Amino acid sequence: MEFDYSYSQNKNYVLISLKGNLMEKSQALPILSLIDEWLESGEKKFVLNLEELHYMNSSGLGVIINFLTKTRNKDGEIIICNVSEKIKDLLVITKLHQVFNVVDSIEDAEASIEKSN
Repeated sequence: MEFDYSYSQNKNYVLISLKGNLMEKSQALPILSLIDEWLESGEKKFVLNLEELHYMNSSGLGVIINFLTKTRNKDGEIIICNVSEKIKDLLVITKLHQVFNVVDSIEDAEASIEKSN
């Protein structure tokens, strides 16, 4: 399955939904470029919805770490939600579940953003 993404800008955050299989950084270059633009325009809060992301390898993890690093370097935050068991296991094995803010649903992510405002 090919990698794809969609996004929507909400009042307090940008919702980014990843879909398919994230296997290479080159697949995510367009969304990484958009993230740079959002950060430069002052956007600081992001929700990364992984509900339709079926597979991610170490290169895919690198993309998400890159996203987190860019966001935190601009005093922003990223919340990951709707993580499948397979990807959750990958986050646990790599201990990245301790680095990322991972919640169950978009509603939980919104609640977390509201608390931080």
